[in-house]
Amino acid sequence: MIDGNRAEGYDLICDICGHTVVGLDDFDEAKDYAKENGWRTEKYNGAWENYCPKCQEG
Repeated sequence: MIDGNRAEGYDLICDICGHTVVGLDDFDEAKDYAKENGWRTEKYNGAWENYCPKCQEG
């Protein structure tokens, strides 16, 4: 998930293990970071979820 309710910026959070990338400037930067660093994004039960590369291995 991408959490944008932080005064420090946006966080990218793995919906499986909770691994978090903090301090991204905006939603688009969070999406770009995910794409460039091997994160997978998919829609599940109507909500977008993000999976870090490590969780995709198992």
